[in-house]
Amino acid sequence: MCIRDSPKGVASFYELFLVKVEAACSADPQTPDQLEEALEVKKSQLKIWLDRAVEEGVLSKMTRPVRYELNKEDRQQSMFPE
Repeated sequence: MCIRDSPKGVASFYELFLVKVEAACSADPQTPDQLEEALEVKKSQLKIWLDRAVEEGVLSKMTRPVRYELNKEDRQQSMFPE
């Protein structure tokens, strides 16, 4: 999903979240608490968006401890924009 694809070029809050979460997870996987602090979003909303990003294949969820990382394909796409 890309901001350019949004109606009238206006980004949704979820699309802005994706931009911010990509920056937050670019170096290392992040825990939900780290993301909550970095993105300044309530835990309940963060969970909804993290679940959606995992479902859409943007993020991968790791366990023990729970952490989120960018999917490798998304990392390559962000390195080589169109």
